[in-house]
Amino acid sequence: MTVEIQQFIADYWADVDENRGQGAPEFYTEDCVLYVGSDRTFEGRAGIVDFYRYRADRGERTTRHATSNYQVVPLSDTSAKVTFVVANYASDGPPPITGSKGPSLVSRVDCELHCKEPGLWQIKSLRGTPLFIGDEPYTVAVLVEGRHDAKVGD
Repeated sequence: MTVEIQQFIADYWADVDENRGQGAPEFYTEDCVLYVGSDRTFEGRAGIVDFYRYRADRGERTTRHATSNYQVVPLSDTSAKVTFVVANYASDGPPPITGSKGPSLVSRVDCELHCKEPGLWQIKSLRGTPLFIGDEPYTVAVLVEGRHDAKVGD
């Protein structure tokens, strides 16, 4: 179960980084909840579509999410709670990004997962709690200043 879940999480972040999250809704249950920062909640797959459409509509952005420190707690054969750390390197524009001094964000992530069928996990809830916030303008604007407009950092 732990290996399946780690691969599932890696596949999710790969979609976010390499496909701008356009496949992300398929990683979530129909009744999911995504908590972004301390003041934004997206519910259901329609909410996930809205969240990733907003990200894509802002323009080209280079991201890489690196995960570690997995703790998987099976609740049953078809559900689990997962906690891990994600270091997010991000900047507006195409790669290569120069001048980066470290991750733009390091967060604790708490997920509740459901196994739809053998080997097919989905996210029922995902909450990222920022631990360290770098100086990347958009990340600071959203998580520190509470601004969510498309013009941040321009």
